[in-house]
Amino acid sequence: MVVFGGADQTGAMSNEAFVLDTRTWEWSKVEGAGIGPSPRAGVSAASVTDGSVALFGGAERAPGGGLQPRADTWLLEAERDNVWRWQLLRDDGEAAAGIPYRRNAASLTTLAPAADGRARLLLHGGWDPFVETYDDTHILEL
Repeated sequence: MVVFGGADQTGAMSNEAFVLDTRTWEWSKVEGAGIGPSPRAGVSAASVTDGSVALFGGAERAPGGGLQPRADTWLLEAERDNVWRWQLLRDDGEAAAGIPYRRNAASLTTLAPAADGRARLLLHGGWDPFVETYDDTHILEL
């Protein structure tokens, strides 16, 4: 199980990731994985394979206050025991038809792989904080 980011009581955002080993019930901090997502809260996450997790969106602190939703997609992958690597799969700026709008607090669920073997995830809902709540559904192919 992977836990990423979040905000504390002061509103400070984090981009730390922690992994729970469900065999030993011990937590470890992901370190040395390269450049990963910016500090944010409300990220959507789902398992892609036994050793990887995809993250979509979330919200950062906006300049001047408030929250700025994101629409980027990241993969955190275990290369071997306790060695992890971040990979940016799609940046916010790569908007195209069918790409979900920026959001946080959406549901993300793993689907059966596509016919070509690519991983597929189902993204539903979420919101642009204090602006709009979404009830749409998208399939993300990685």
